Amino acid sequence: LAHLAKEVYTSDLLPDGSITGVKLAEGAVNGQHLQPDSITSGHLAEQSVEERHVKPGNITLAHLAEEVYTSDLLPDGSLTGAKLAEGAVNGQHLQPDSITGGHL
Repeated sequence: LAHLAKEVYTSDLLPDGSITGVKLAEGAVNGQHLQPDSITSGHLAEQSVEERHVKPGNITLAHLAEEVYTSDLLPDGSLTGAKLAEGAVNGQHLQPDSITGGHL
């Protein structure tokens, strides 16, 4: 290679597959070198995604398992009469003396 002019040092001189990870300098490969969709969930280490990686508002009810759908998720006072199913409230739900003559 000492006898070759610098302008002939091109990738054409390298056989396909001749560059291995050992020959890459630290930090030589970054995001611009990755093909779109080349990183998949299989490339992620267990527990590598943290809260800081999730954009606020990106987690919705569709992402939650049904067993976490509990009243604990609802802020106090957030349930209105419009959300109650017809017949959902009956006598067992009423506090003693909560209905007076003014309600009848």
